[in-house]
Amino acid sequence: MKKVGIIGGGAAGICAAKKCLNKGYEVAIFEQTNNIGGTWFYTPEVNVHSSMYEGLRTNLPKEIMAFSDLPFPDHLPSFISHKDVLNYLAVYSKDFLHIFKFGCRVTKIEYYDGPTWRIHFSSNGHVEYYDCHIVFVCNGHYSLPYIPDIPGHFNGIISHSHNYRNPNVYANCNVAVVGNGASGTDIALELSRVAKKVYLLYSEEKISAGLPSNIVQLPKIKEFQGNKLLLIDSSLIEVNIVLFCTGYLYNFPFLNGLIQLKNDYTMVSPTFLHVAHVNFPDSFFFIGLNFVVIPFILFEKQVDFALASIEGALSETSFDEIKNWEENYLRFFFKLLNLKFEIYSFKIIYKIQFDSTFFFINGSIRNNEKIYV
Repeated sequence: MKKVGIIGGGAAGICAAKKCLNKGYEVAIFEQTNNIGGTWFYTPEVNVHSSMYEGLRTNLPKEIMAFSDLPFPDHLPSFISHKDVLNYLAVYSKDFLHIFKFGCRVTKIEYYDGPTWRIHFSSNGHVEYYDCHIVFVCNGHYSLPYIPDIPGHFNGIISHSHNYRNPNVYANCNVAVVGNGASGTDIALELSRVAKKVYLLYSEEKISAGLPSNIVQLPKIKEFQGNKLLLIDSSLIEVNIVLFCTGYLYNFPFLNGLIQLKNDYTMVSPTFLHVAHVNFPDSFFFIGLNFVVIPFILFEKQVDFALASIEGALSETSFDEIKNWEENYLRFFFKLLNLKFEIYSFKIIYKIQFDSTFFFINGSIRNNEKIYV
């Protein structure tokens, strides 16, 4: 019987576990916290693994979020709370909670002769290991916040959405929210209820949906100047707090040279199709590396690909094809960017997310049907 080690007990890890169990594999999930759900588990503590905030609702509707074998309950609204998602994951995993190893922090994974991989982990001060044939890395990528390097000095408070929990500490303040993606927009809406003014700073373009009157959309920061921010359009704004909603970097401290983090920690290498490790394409997999996605559906498809690889689907694919995929993909990707073309699949996902943000701000998605492909 094949043994599988899964790093992370969030949605990706739960998805991988269920599909592996259905194949008859022996599975263990290593989860550093004492709870299932990964980033969907809310805690008021900051500087921890989770980036969940108290008032978060999903920025994608539940109608396209569910795993294929379990829909979300009908009575829930389209945009649901993190509690609803956590409850959903609890139901999804209720029959295999016994395979979770809670409070186990993975410290190292190494290639080993018997059977293939050795996972080293610490638990209650003890260092242990688990040998397995297959590894799924499902530790998420919302724990290492990215804050861009901006010249100058700011006299106020600088924070990141990773440590945002609720709007209370922002009451009666002027706040600059840097980044108008899903989290930035959602947090700006929360802050607008208590802050004097919220400046929602964008890199590419404004949000077209209606926003509260005390949210002002402006271009990004060029320089800090004491209590003021000089923006790239040469305007100056005075704020008390700068809250960066600028995303995250990959972080795999337990992989010890098995991978490289390229392009300033924004790309995991070497992989085949963003999933299989190039040197171990039938035994070592990453689930959920991609950023611009519909997550639960992506997890399922990536795990399906991994299981097919384990069972020999890549046996007729040459090593050179696997090894060269990443280079060819990047060459194609950057060529399109230089030509100012958009990759069609990215364009579709961005459009879905843009429309979801519009419905999120302006009302339910119910009774609205759109065909994207």
